[in-house]
Amino acid sequence: WKGAIEKYDTTFMGFYWIGAGGVERAKGNYNAAIGHFAGAAEVFLDRRAPYGFRSHLMLARAYQDNGQLGKAVAEYENLLSNYGEGRLLWTIESVKLHYYLGTAYEESGWNDKAIEQYETFLDIWKNADPGLVAMEDAKERLARLKTAP
Repeated sequence: WKGAIEKYDTTFMGFYWIGAGGVERAKGNYNAAIGHFAGAAEVFLDRRAPYGFRSHLMLARAYQDNGQLGKAVAEYENLLSNYGEGRLLWTIESVKLHYYLGTAYEESGWNDKAIEQYETFLDIWKNADPGLVAMEDAKERLARLKTAP
């Protein structure tokens, strides 16, 4: 796919980088995933636009997977502060931003901020179908943080 894009229409390269980043992330190759998602994020710079939102979200997830929590938190916070077509089109991920940011805060030791994000996430999805993995995990994390000394 990359060869065809380079040969016929390089304006689609950002889509290649999103796909390649997803493959590398699934393989656990987080540095490679970060490189691909960063390339997509440069093409789709506007976080309010559909693929800008998606590429920056995936970049944040790869940063978090790779233990680069400061960069992950910065991307998540930036995405949450931007409202636009991207968040409207990626609605589920837009809500999950609160969950993702909560986990990054928790991993960073910022438990009060994590609690706030988990509560926001759970409040938004309070009427969701039971058994959703992120919801169950957020409930467990929230309960644990609230009872921690």
